[in-house]
Amino acid sequence: TKAFGGTVVLDEENAETGTFEITKTPEAIHDPIYSNLPDKFFAQLGHKDHVGEMPDGAIRLAFSERSSVQAFTFEGEPIYATIFHPEMDDEATVFRLVHYARQFGLSDLALQELKDSVKPSNEAVRVLQHFFDHVVVRGERYRAVD
Repeated sequence: TKAFGGTVVLDEENAETGTFEITKTPEAIHDPIYSNLPDKFFAQLGHKDHVGEMPDGAIRLAFSERSSVQAFTFEGEPIYATIFHPEMDDEATVFRLVHYARQFGLSDLALQELKDSVKPSNEAVRVLQHFFDHVVVRGERYRAVD
């Protein structure tokens, strides 16, 4: 976000750690990466920072209850940004939670409650496959300059 001129803000009260529901925007319906995902899907998250202002020209693709921007892109560019972790599944999230529990001294009960709240995120992990298929393999959304 910062690299493209937007702002990032620390908002610990709205931190998202674990599995959260993501909602697509109307703009995502026409996007090759997000169009085949359901309107709402679960994803793995772990952040205290949030997008304050999106970069100029950015198109918001998804949001959550606590974070107004979970994904964005730019028209005609092979650039996609996500706040959620499409590379992580529920097992990876549990692994991360155990690490956090040790690092921050969470009680066994608190850790178990977090672990119990983790859900599969089968749709979110498809984002990377869609990116590979549409942008890397097919070269959609942009053309390389000769």
